[in-house]
Amino acid sequence: MLATFAEAGEKAPALFPDNSKTGGDTAALPAIWENKADFTAKLAKFASDSKSAMDSTKDLDSFKIQITEVRKNCGGCHQTYRKKTS
Repeated sequence: MLATFAEAGEKAPALFPDNSKTGGDTAALPAIWENKADFTAKLAKFASDSKSAMDSTKDLDSFKIQITEVRKNCGGCHQTYRKKTS
């Protein structure tokens, strides 16, 4: 799971090129492109924290601690850059 998070954090910025601002059925808010540097930085931190967590995870108990810390990154993007669903 942590490896998947790290990979997602590294690859996600490329999924939001400037020519994808409109069209399609998306939950992405315009704030992504208005604050692209912040969006990209948040994803880089997510990837970095996920990699660090992998190195620190030795067993189930340490995984529980690490995954809790990594998941704190999720709201930074989802709250700011993702349309709320009803």
